[in-house]
Amino acid sequence: MNRLRALRSSPTLRLTLGLLLSALFLYVAVRNIDMRDVARVVGGAHVVFICLALVSVTANTFAKAFRWKVLLGVAGQQVAFSRLLAGLLVGQMLNTLLPARIGDVTRAYAFGQPGPGRTFVLGTVVLEKLIDMIAYGLLVVALLLAIPLPAWLDRSVTAVIVIAVGAIAMLVALTRFREGIAARLEQYADRIPERLRAKTLGRVRSGLESLEIMGSRADVARLVWWSGLIWGTAFLNNYLVLLALDMHLPLSASLLVLIVLQAGITIPSAPGRVGIFEYLCVLSLAVYGVGQTAAFSYGILLHGVVMIPPTLAGLLMVWRLGPVPNEIPPLSVAAHD
Repeated sequence: MNRLRALRSSPTLRLTLGLLLSALFLYVAVRNIDMRDVARVVGGAHVVFICLALVSVTANTFAKAFRWKVLLGVAGQQVAFSRLLAGLLVGQMLNTLLPARIGDVTRAYAFGQPGPGRTFVLGTVVLEKLIDMIAYGLLVVALLLAIPLPAWLDRSVTAVIVIAVGAIAMLVALTRFREGIAARLEQYADRIPERLRAKTLGRVRSGLESLEIMGSRADVARLVWWSGLIWGTAFLNNYLVLLALDMHLPLSASLLVLIVLQAGITIPSAPGRVGIFEYLCVLSLAVYGVGQTAAFSYGILLHGVVMIPPTLAGLLMVWRLGPVPNEIPPLSVAAHD
């Protein structure tokens, strides 16, 4: 059993499975396509709309950095925005190139010590994901109201809505009862070995402290604003690339692509989601009667617009953060760990 568990969590196994799945999806996406036709379609894209899409991608990245600054609370005010932006870009780059979304953990390593503590920073990242899950659920509901869902997507909608409702319930419960949760855990602390007790309780308190920001209506309003801008620009990216290829489809097409691509993050893939990204675009646009060649061309162009600039920026920003230590110092309660 332990050996099987180790195999499932093996980075090599995940990478191998991702490469195989990406190759399979890429094959399905390109079969019956003449790549010369794809080259002509992509080569004929309107540069103006591509440039506007790149501006939208940039705005999306900046909005994510501003939202993270709000999530960090007082600690965020003490860190230069340029450094937060660099950390976010490096994290996105690592999520793109490496399995298991290691970039999210890297942010905690880069900003936790010295600073508010790794657990506190990791708590802000988890809170960020909960907010995005709620926003994703709302977008799925909007899509439900806009179009009849295809059968292959309809089966997943209920699960997404249930998860989003669960995320709301979890966020509300943790925010309202975080002090009670911490107190209750301290009551049971005697069951934890003494050498781990202080460290464990310190980490729990630090993680719960990251929820303090949700007690401020002004900060919650800022989080709603930045989250709306993040998802709005993500939607706009898709729409502008459609216009770049002279695909004048309903707005719901951009929303469908956004929802399907986000769901595709959970599928193991090759670095950069090569193959799976393009296949999901073909699958989504087929709902609107777009041919395989045009849809695949859209997938390639959109993939390049939303993936290449942030990844290159992340590689350039590695120097801005400096090296992440191989060994992280012991976490301190006094340092808000």
